Amino acid sequence: MHLIRIILVSGFLCIAQYIQAQSFEARETIGIQSRWKGMQFTLVNNNAFSSHGSWIRDITRMTLFFSTQKRFNFGVGYQQIYTNISDGTSKEYRPLLFLRYQKDLGVFQLRNFSTMELRYLEGEHSKRYRNQLDLRYRRHEIIQPFVLTEAFIHMGDMRHVRQRVMIGTRVFINKLILNFFSFYEKDKGSPSWIERTALGVAAIYRLSDT
Repeated sequence: MHLIRIILVSGFLCIAQYIQAQSFEARETIGIQSRWKGMQFTLVNNNAFSSHGSWIRDITRMTLFFSTQKRFNFGVGYQQIYTNISDGTSKEYRPLLFLRYQKDLGVFQLRNFSTMELRYLEGEHSKRYRNQLDLRYRRHEIIQPFVLTEAFIHMGDMRHVRQRVMIGTRVFINKLILNFFSFYEKDKGSPSWIERTALGVAAIYRLSDT
């Protein structure tokens, strides 16, 4: 597993040399997923790497979703983030609340995913709201392309602090879900917006569907 991660990250960092952006990162995610009596539990570990080698971020995230109605799902979660930088390690902890809505539109599926994050970082805390709009092409059972956009809102002063656009493809192979994606985002810095691009791959193994 560690060898696979090394190969993936090395490839992404090589590609980064040809991408002109203020910031580029490579991401890889490995996780498991299980369903039981209408609930869905997911546990993932994500690593993000700066193309300049200035930081490495390790993210562990667990979520639990409950089916409320046919088109709505409510969920809770927890996420911890360790970022290794030149002068040490920063630690962030995030309790999470989710509300997800989905609707089938012929061969497409539309999803709206709202997240409220309670962020604890180095003794300080803040709240951030994220709203993601996701359109999936589901004509084929194995390969399903998607495009999404996500807005990040700082709740303290209702500032729009980040906007992300992502394209990718989900591949379903028996109990394995592969997700290949690329995204572009802009962070509100001072005095201007900072651009960032990324490439990533995720692998989720489904333990059970009961």
